[in-house]
Amino acid sequence: MKKACMMIHGFLTSSKDFGTLPKEIEKYYDEVFLCTIPGHNENGNFKNFTVDATLEYVEKHFLQLRENFDIVDVYGFSMGGVLATHLASNFEIDNLILFAPANKFLNLSYLRSGFKLYYKTIKSTLAGSTKADRMKSIESALETYLANSKASVDMAIKKLIPNYSIHTLSTFTKLVKKVNEGLKPWKSRTCIFWGELDQLVPRNTIDFLSTYFIDAEHYVKVYDDVSHLMLLSKQAQKIIDPVINFIEMKNEFEMETMETFKKTETLKESFNKIVADTRQRNVKSIKDKIECSPEEEMMTEYDMAEEEFNKFANKAVDELEGGRMMELFVADAQKIKKYVHDISNKNVEKMNEITEDLKLEREKLDEEMALKENDLKKGDN
Repeated sequence: MKKACMMIHGFLTSSKDFGTLPKEIEKYYDEVFLCTIPGHNENGNFKNFTVDATLEYVEKHFLQLRENFDIVDVYGFSMGGVLATHLASNFEIDNLILFAPANKFLNLSYLRSGFKLYYKTIKSTLAGSTKADRMKSIESALETYLANSKASVDMAIKKLIPNYSIHTLSTFTKLVKKVNEGLKPWKSRTCIFWGELDQLVPRNTIDFLSTYFIDAEHYVKVYDDVSHLMLLSKQAQKIIDPVINFIEMKNEFEMETMETFKKTETLKESFNKIVADTRQRNVKSIKDKIECSPEEEMMTEYDMAEEEFNKFANKAVDELEGGRMMELFVADAQKIKKYVHDISNKNVEKMNEITEDLKLEREKLDEEMALKENDLKKGDN
């Protein structure tokens, strides 16, 4: 069977948006067609960039591929992702691969996500022995994030800012609006990649598009340390590898369906609550019980805590598909298991001490009773 793919670049840029991906996937296709949106060539006149001309261009070239090849896949980045969803709604696509599709844009939570990454990185490096060591660790850990931010700034300076105009921005917003209003459910096998550090596309673009691909085979991959120019970043390979697994139809995606993507978020919240509740129960309530309750009652709380955790873990394993469970929860799972185990061991030690004290008390009481019995016997005599 003859196979082809179509790769649609982003707003005011070029097929360079895809980095090394075209080279990496060319062995899977008889033709890799790199689009050049009207007005977007090296010496382009952006007056040629219009809504009608853009839609006509992608439709024309897709239909040419569809006519000459048995299998046609479409890759879309940012605005190219918007155009790819337009094709999926109106034509038969085999595999649809979307990178930060800009069906929704203006990511107002970008700065918050960046701050969270900074905070998490700094917190994880506080163990450094000296201030110099800590600063070196932070700098090293944030190197990738800073490099990605620099790449985005460079792109803005070289490509976006010089070509921003009322015309280009107006055309972009009108194009997105027209495509979104005309979207229809599609059956194409779909895969979406998005990063929480995306400077343009917000997370709700996934929720928005899910209403159209929910009945198709689909996968979602979210990265907490990836920005908009994901395929030009230092993390590009960790995005390219799942793409190749996807087009090879391997079960090695470590990605989720929309259903499990949403369940992951719910389960993550539930898990954090279990951690907090278990810690509070074991630190305060159990400490009180150690001092005043029988041995059986003291152990009951620990059994309940571990049982509660095991229920959660089993539920997550049953409901989540792929490796997302391990990716999101394994570290916390190990912590809570160790926590319950450690505090249970301390409880056992405390119980042993109490048992030993009771044993000594009983022995002392037995001795006192024996002495009293002897005294009574002597009195009788």
